[in-house]
Amino acid sequence: MSPAEVPTESGLLRGDRKAVDIPGIEKELASLWRDASKGPGPEGEAVTRACLWNTLVHTVDGAAADQAQEDLANLSMEIPSRAILIRTDAAATTSDIDAFITANCRLTDDGRRHVCCEEIIISAKGRTMSELPSLVRGLLAPDVPSVLFWMEQPSLAGRHLADWLAAVDRFVIDSASFTNAHEFRVLLASARDMGRPVGLGDLNWHRLKPWRVLAARAFDQPGLRGLLLGASAIVISGEPLPAHISGSLFVGWWAERLGFQARKDTLVGANGNTIPVTFQADQGDRGPGGLSSIRFETGGSALVMQRVGDSVGLHIEGDLKGEIGLSVAAPRYTRASLWAREMEEYSEDPVLGRVLPVTVDLLGGE
Repeated sequence: MSPAEVPTESGLLRGDRKAVDIPGIEKELASLWRDASKGPGPEGEAVTRACLWNTLVHTVDGAAADQAQEDLANLSMEIPSRAILIRTDAAATTSDIDAFITANCRLTDDGRRHVCCEEIIISAKGRTMSELPSLVRGLLAPDVPSVLFWMEQPSLAGRHLADWLAAVDRFVIDSASFTNAHEFRVLLASARDMGRPVGLGDLNWHRLKPWRVLAARAFDQPGLRGLLLGASAIVISGEPLPAHISGSLFVGWWAERLGFQARKDTLVGANGNTIPVTFQADQGDRGPGGLSSIRFETGGSALVMQRVGDSVGLHIEGDLKGEIGLSVAAPRYTRASLWAREMEEYSEDPVLGRVLPVTVDLLGGE
């Protein structure tokens, strides 16, 4: 074990980590804060412990886990929480679970005290996956909500996915990393079998918000509403795989809002009319989620939402060619800022729960 892993208590408050026994985690944390409260913080300031959430992150890749730890430190600056980073290696030849504790501290604006959030790191190897959900549940701080950011494909959890869903209040994916509809189906099937409401979230849902806002604003314009409702085809462009997933999530929202049914790459209206949804690769300015443009084609014209820099704008091509003057800011969020957006509200977005099944149908789901 390196010296950085056997720090003094003051070293813990500087971000060093300390190896601990699993049964002794709470005792060690209590000792850490008890000692911190007796003296000054890292630079001689008072130390205050803060926790509004239990924030869990699950990773299966060492480099991803290192990045996640940095993201958790950044997140603690915005939303104080007990952070639990879960690093797993199911392919390891040995089976073991190790634990470490540390703290993420920030100086208040007045410079008089440090606000610190505790962090627990769980490293699991080999045949230990079945133990993790119950172990982690026992580490949650009481009386505050819990969110698990699952940074891989849900199918990697295998038969333990339901256990992870049961362990937390919110289970958040990033569908931009999905490869097909199977991942949505696995997640929704496990959520249906829970017997209680499960708060599902998707970081990609937040990336797509500017596109949804712009479409809603266009729909509010009488001159544009007809082009949208009369669309004979929807064409989505961008980076092939992410754009297919992200585009289906957007069109799933559009269909759910307007009462369309969905089949693979097709919307079906109440009167039986069909609107094909096509995905194509291009070299445009690909924003978050891999999208560069979404076209609603109507006769000889097309209403086009297009990514340009850090905004999404609207224009018309074809017979009615012209600029509309509508645009929405679309910043490229860091992962930590996406986590923060997911945690800004204590309850999940109810619309997303209705959109996900439609998205599965669009992607060719059951």
